[in-house]
Amino acid sequence: MNNDGISLTDRIVAGSLSALLMAIMALGVPIFLAVLSRGRGLEILGAFGTFHTRGGAVILVAGLVGAALGSERVIVLFAHLWGTEQPRQPAFTFALWVVLISIGGVSYWLFGMHRRL
Repeated sequence: MNNDGISLTDRIVAGSLSALLMAIMALGVPIFLAVLSRGRGLEILGAFGTFHTRGGAVILVAGLVGAALGSERVIVLFAHLWGTEQPRQPAFTFALWVVLISIGGVSYWLFGMHRRL
């Protein structure tokens, strides 16, 4: 047990679940957008052509953050993202969404730059 009360097992479980949930979210967004696009699905999925490298990095970071925070704090973090928890600090939830949308926007922009070269 560490001095902050979070065991090594708890950190491993939290990191693994964080990475798994982020992978599900990361794969779910492009698929959801493809379904919504009706007929332009392949074009939208093509925008995530280099997602395997950026997606892998996001999943790795989620696993490391999950291991650092522990399961209770990771649950609160995902609850903020999914809107299932009443935020004590709405600015924190907004900041989380800005970061996630920015990652998606930058990935889309970088893929567009890559296609032009």
